[in-house]
Amino acid sequence: MESDRNSGQPRAPRVREAVAADLPAVAEIYRDAFAGSARAGLGRRTTRRYFEGLLRAGACRLLVAEKQGEVSGFAVLVVSPQRLPAGRWLLCAPGVWLEGAALISRRPGLALAYLRRALRARFSREGAAQTPTADAAHLAGLRTAWVELIAVSAAERGKGLGSRFLAAVVDMARDMGFECVKLSVEAANTGARRFYEREGFVRTAQSGRRLTYARECV
Repeated sequence: MESDRNSGQPRAPRVREAVAADLPAVAEIYRDAFAGSARAGLGRRTTRRYFEGLLRAGACRLLVAEKQGEVSGFAVLVVSPQRLPAGRWLLCAPGVWLEGAALISRRPGLALAYLRRALRARFSREGAAQTPTADAAHLAGLRTAWVELIAVSAAERGKGLGSRFLAAVVDMARDMGFECVKLSVEAANTGARRFYEREGFVRTAQSGRRLTYARECV
């Protein structure tokens, strides 16, 4: 096993920006980490094309953690929301409709639940009322980047890689001129909420079942 020369301890994964060759591994980590989602159930090729679309749009920065030549996690930082491809990749990627039909036939409950979540999220983006917290006031006018996804391979979970990703995206956002990083999480996901709060994020708003957390880049 690769180790640090000074301490003799195994080296931590190196966080860097992704390249096209990383996308198959990124797609597999996503499918494993979010196995209950309908998007992950559409198929390996479609999941990979989703990340290819994010890179092509130039709206995101995709970071990966590499350990001994293997990708062990990834994070997506949205730096230009107006340029995101949103769901358009689904309409033009070959084979998506067949994969979607197969998913519906295999797991109709999952497909229906995903449709409901997508409609709820769309409604939220288009004007659902948000309830701000007292901590939100001084963050409201800051230039903001958004953390879209963070996922870690099963072998690296519980080893602090999620914290390293958060630190990396905050540093990247600051270097790009952003003053704040925000993310959204399900209110019922208490484990994720505790994790973000330990990492210095504060809750700034609630919209339905989702909470918004923020952290300044200074």
